[in-house]
Amino acid sequence: MYSEALAIMDKNTVEYVIDEMRAEIRKNECSLQQKEAALQQKDNMLQQKEALIRELPERYT
Repeated sequence: MYSEALAIMDKNTVEYVIDEMRAEIRKNECSLQQKEAALQQKDNMLQQKEALIRELPERYT
C-alpha cells in the first residue's frame, strides 16, 4: 500500500512537471513569434532605408 501511494505520487509529480514544461514551452513560443515579427518589421524598414540610400545619388546627379 505504501509503495502504491508513492508510485501514484511519483506519477502525479511527473505529470505536473510535464504540464509546467508544456506551459513554459507555449509561453516561449509566443514570445519567439513576437520577436520574429518585430525582427521582420525591422528587416523591412532596413530594406526601405537601403533603397532610399541607393536612390540618393540618382537624385542629386
